[in-house]
Amino acid sequence: MLQHRLPLLCSVVFALLACVAEATRYGPVCAEVCQSTFYYYPTAYDNCTDGTCICSSRVATSSYALCIDHYCGRKRDIKPALKIVTEYCEDYLVELAYSYDDALAYGKEHMSNEIVDVTTQVMTVPFLLSEEYYSTNYRSYKTYYENFDSSEYMGIGITAYFVMFMLLACARQILIKLFPRSVLWHNRFVTKFRKYFVIPAFFGTKHAIPSKLLGVPLGLMPTSYEALVLAGFFSISIIFCFVHYDIFDNDTIFGDRRMLLSRVLADRTGIVSFGHLPLLYIFGGRNNIFRYITGWSMQTFMLYHRWIARSMFLHAVLHSVGYTAYGLLYGAPTFATFFYDAYFRWGVAATVIAGFVLIQATYVLRHRWYEIFLILHILFVIMFTVSLWYHCDILGYMEYVYASIAIWAFDRAVRLLRLVMYGSITPSGTKAKASIVGEMIELSIDPPKVPWHIRPGQYAYIYFAKFKFWESHPFSLFEVRDGRHIYVAKPKEGITKMVYNYLQKQPEKSAVIRLGVEGPYGHHFAVETFDTVLLIGGGVGITALMMYAVRARKLRATGQHVIIYWATRHETNITYVRQALSDLLSGENPIELHIYVTSKQYNHLKETEKNSVSGEDSHSESEKINLDVIESSVTYGRPDFETIIEKSILESSGSLIVAVCGPEPINDICRAAVAVNLDKGRGRVEYFEETGMWA
Repeated sequence: MLQHRLPLLCSVVFALLACVAEATRYGPVCAEVCQSTFYYYPTAYDNCTDGTCICSSRVATSSYALCIDHYCGRKRDIKPALKIVTEYCEDYLVELAYSYDDALAYGKEHMSNEIVDVTTQVMTVPFLLSEEYYSTNYRSYKTYYENFDSSEYMGIGITAYFVMFMLLACARQILIKLFPRSVLWHNRFVTKFRKYFVIPAFFGTKHAIPSKLLGVPLGLMPTSYEALVLAGFFSISIIFCFVHYDIFDNDTIFGDRRMLLSRVLADRTGIVSFGHLPLLYIFGGRNNIFRYITGWSMQTFMLYHRWIARSMFLHAVLHSVGYTAYGLLYGAPTFATFFYDAYFRWGVAATVIAGFVLIQATYVLRHRWYEIFLILHILFVIMFTVSLWYHCDILGYMEYVYASIAIWAFDRAVRLLRLVMYGSITPSGTKAKASIVGEMIELSIDPPKVPWHIRPGQYAYIYFAKFKFWESHPFSLFEVRDGRHIYVAKPKEGITKMVYNYLQKQPEKSAVIRLGVEGPYGHHFAVETFDTVLLIGGGVGITALMMYAVRARKLRATGQHVIIYWATRHETNITYVRQALSDLLSGENPIELHIYVTSKQYNHLKETEKNSVSGEDSHSESEKINLDVIESSVTYGRPDFETIIEKSILESSGSLIVAVCGPEPINDICRAAVAVNLDKGRGRVEYFEETGMWA
């Protein structure tokens, strides 16, 4: 499937790079210098009283043609130079009176041979700008105008930086798919690099558990690889702010060295800030094609989304500071007049709103009041995008805004399409039987009418018509039972808590409710290509791993070893997955099962089964045997996952994958243990973490 998505990847990448910036926004510097004479000295020509003389005055038009011919001698510069004057005249609603060829012929025939000072003389015949005047102005205009082009290239560089890492991840995905058992994945260099710079948390062992300062959670610690990507990103972002300037005295545009510096810095940081926008909107969307191609998790893309937003805001603040300094150097009264311009007011609004977005998206606020965060986040982002629209509508750079809106609209359209394909947007909607099972909410839903290829790791966003229908929550696809899709989730705060409380009041804690299903989402690992599959679950996390065990058993190669370690507090969870475990334990080459019950109030599984069903013949003979096997797999107490992982790596005869889904402490313990023991295996060792952290 990956190879079928490659053409789409290429199309997205090239379309993204094409829409974020034009190659050259302004004409050649030589043409800007020539045109500036007629802008700054409009009355230097006979019978000309305003800036439109270059459009209508034969003397001015011919002088411009002579300047272009002499100083822009390359043919490739002629066309953009003519475009400058054409657009200039269109802005003044004046038609260009003479063609370039006619103006140049007239100028050569009637050109003055005197050295002309356009600041004091009124010209009645065409003339050529002196070398001294041209060279003095050329450096100033080169510094000013080429800064725009350099800034756009740097904005593209922001996108290209992440595209580079995504292409590397894509290449690795393809190579692993084609050559899963290659020694390349287990050579000493690759193993050491992954041991220290890919798998472990950047600092300490906490990755899923938020880092705290004075007891206040600040956010999740990135992995070492994610930290390296972000370090490189911020390095080039900062470098881009302060390189490739030519700051000098006697600048002919601004006249002051400080004004020149503040203006080019403001322009640079503003344009580079725009360069963040397409990636910001792509990485923050659910329907991100790069997730499927790179194999990166939603959590990784959301991490990059947040740091790109912070970098963009930093550049926007520097843009505002630079422009404020530029205005104040003009003088406070002049700076006050900036607020009369709509683009300036909208720019201030966009920066302030972006600041509010970052404040309300901090980890502690986002997780403590997620529903409020979500509503405010959407409203603020809409306000921010509208402010950018009106800020850029006058200045240009609308392609960044168009790209961002198109990406956002595409994501929303695909969300709606997924709902429609599942049959959720119909008069009757989708009905499901919702039940409380142990610690979980279970949804039993009829499958969609369109083909749905069931894969491990899939989940769907569920909208509940009865409870805040505009909000959704991810539910993991546990299994297909009697032709129906079974989704489960552990209730937390917000909408799942409302559903849980509602079901608690219903007979048998179950009810039929209307809902919308947006899916499928998720990605998975090809566990069937490994010699050993080690599945580690904690609590309800086992439900996300069961389908991996089913897939491994269905597609497993001869001699493949599948092991499940599961830690749970409640025996009701064991009862819930009993049938699925029973199926995995039956037949040839059964899996190896280890269950750890951490609660001291554990009732033996057989006693639980006797209380949950009536009659002695409730189970077949094979089910009774498998029930005995499940019972014999139970250990009381907490598992030592570090030892389990080290032992599994040492004893594996070849490649091994460790797939983990559970509470944050278990995920962090397993990640650290895999990193420590990565180089002790006899083959390739992969770590895969199913996480429910979408926020």
